[in-house]
Amino acid sequence: MATSGTQLIEKSLWAEPDVIADMERALGGVAPAMEIDVRVSADGAFFVSHDATTPSGKTIGASVESQLVDAVRLRLALDVLAANPGKHLVVELKSLGDTAAQSDNAMRFKEAVAAARVAERITVSSLSPSILLAVHRVWPEVPLILNAGIVPVLSYPSGWFGRWLANRLHASRGGYLRLGLRGRYAVLATGEGALEYPHVKGADGSAGDVMYALTELPPQLLSVLQDQASRGVPFGGAVSVATVTAYCNGLRRLPFLKGYASRISRQAIAAVHAQGVNVQTTTWGAINSKATVADWQPAAQLTRLFAVGIGPCDMVYTRGIDAALLAVGKGE
Repeated sequence: MATSGTQLIEKSLWAEPDVIADMERALGGVAPAMEIDVRVSADGAFFVSHDATTPSGKTIGASVESQLVDAVRLRLALDVLAANPGKHLVVELKSLGDTAAQSDNAMRFKEAVAAARVAERITVSSLSPSILLAVHRVWPEVPLILNAGIVPVLSYPSGWFGRWLANRLHASRGGYLRLGLRGRYAVLATGEGALEYPHVKGADGSAGDVMYALTELPPQLLSVLQDQASRGVPFGGAVSVATVTAYCNGLRRLPFLKGYASRISRQAIAAVHAQGVNVQTTTWGAINSKATVADWQPAAQLTRLFAVGIGPCDMVYTRGIDAALLAVGKGE
C-alpha cells in the first residue's frame, strides 16, 4: 500500500460547454488537483478542449481567436483555479502550434498563467516530448508530465523485441516510424527519434494529435524529469504508464490473464522508477477516456494499482474524488 502523499488528480469526462462548472465543483470539493486539455489557435490563443474542433465544428488550430466564439478560453479556467487556493491544475497541452511557433506560443502560455497569478499551481503535461521541452525552455520551473510513451511490449524493459525495433529505427529511419490514419498519427520512436521526428500537421492544424510509442525516453527530457523528481516537485517529474494500465486492466477481466497483467504492470512501473522519475497512471479500465461509469471502480482500482508498485510521489488520474477515495490515496 502506498504511504501518504500519492497525488490524486481528478480526470472526469468533462463536457466542453460545462467545463468551467465542472472545474468549480471539483476544485471546490476535496480533489487536490484536476486535469484539463488545452489547445492553441492559429494566432496563439489558448482554449480548453479535448477535441480538435469546437461544438460548432471550427478547427481550433486552423482558426484565429475571433472565430472561436463557442470555445472555452483558458483564462476562465485559470480564474477558477485562482479562486480555489491550495488546489493544483494539470494542463495537458494537446497542441502548441507548428514547430516554428512553439517557442512563441510557450511564452504566451507562461504569460497567461502569470497574469492569473497561479504559476506555482500549474503542471504542464503533453503527449509530445517536443512540446514539453519547448515549454521548459521558456519556463524552467514548471513541473512536467510526459503523458504518453510507455506502451506494452515496445517500451523498456521489453526484451528482444524492443531492442530489435530500436535498432531498426536507429539504423534505417532516423529513429522513428510514422503511422498515419485519417489525419492522426502514431509514431514509434527511440528516445532521440521522438525529438527528431519532423512534425506534420495533424487534425487540428498542428502536431498536437501525434501519439508516441517510445522504446526509451528522450535523453533531454529525461534529465529534466529526473531533476524534478529528485527535488520532490509536486505533480511533476513524471512519465505516464496509463496505456499499460488500461491494457492490463482489460486483461484482468479474464481470470487466466490476471497474473500476466499484474506482472506487466509491475514491470512498466518499475521501469519508469528505475529511470529516476515518477509514475503517472490511471484508475480506469477502458482503453480510452470515453469509458462508461461501469468501467470506473476508483477505490478498488486505486488499491490494486498501489499493490503493484505505485509510490508516495506518483500521480494517479481518477474520477469523482471524494473523502473516501482521498483516504485510500493517502494510504489510510
